[in-house]
Amino acid sequence: MEGGNGQGLRTTKRAEIDTTAPFRSVKEAVMLFGERVLAGENNDASGNGLVTVTTELEETKENLQKAREESLVMATCLSTLQQELERTKLELRQLKERESEKQKRRAGRVPEEEVRDIREPSLVSSGHGAQGDDAILERQPSLKKKKKKPLIP
Repeated sequence: MEGGNGQGLRTTKRAEIDTTAPFRSVKEAVMLFGERVLAGENNDASGNGLVTVTTELEETKENLQKAREESLVMATCLSTLQQELERTKLELRQLKERESEKQKRRAGRVPEEEVRDIREPSLVSSGHGAQGDDAILERQPSLKKKKKKPLIP
């Protein structure tokens, strides 16, 4: 480029080529250069330093918000599962109580049947044999329990 005084000034940037042996390790490169960076990267970093930090801050805020939301969802799921567990435990206790009551009733029925067996001869001997047989025949179907197929084969 030529200026107003007629002298030709040319400015060119010169690059130096490093012809030394390559680094054997990253540690050696850090020892040689330290925290210095290339001039081109330094200019970009100084201009975008604030923008980079701001961007990282926004990303961190978003990640924190997402983590909080996930934490709330997990806490809700956990409390729901605990409530369901308590209901299931209560239902299990109730079923066990019902089963034990049924077993007690079954155990209590055996003596009643023995008592009926004892009463049958008295009905026959008193002359009510035909009526007693009809009564016994009518009662038997109600005493028999129908076998039910299990829900799970």
